[in-house]
Amino acid sequence: MTTDNSATSILIIGAAQGIGQAIARTFAADHYHVILADLSESVYDTAQQIRVDLPQASLAATVLD
Repeated sequence: MTTDNSATSILIIGAAQGIGQAIARTFAADHYHVILADLSESVYDTAQQIRVDLPQASLAATVLD
């Protein structure tokens, strides 16, 4: 049985690197809509890399201040 996760959004704070990045990638691979947030602008690079690796991913990225 497969679950349709496309209607579920996940907010991940600290998603630019490390564990947060790995969690974002995992949820994106499982077809969740993933919102990546971080204090660093490198969160945009992380989102772009996930898009390259997982073209079906539904992502948004933002920098927190």
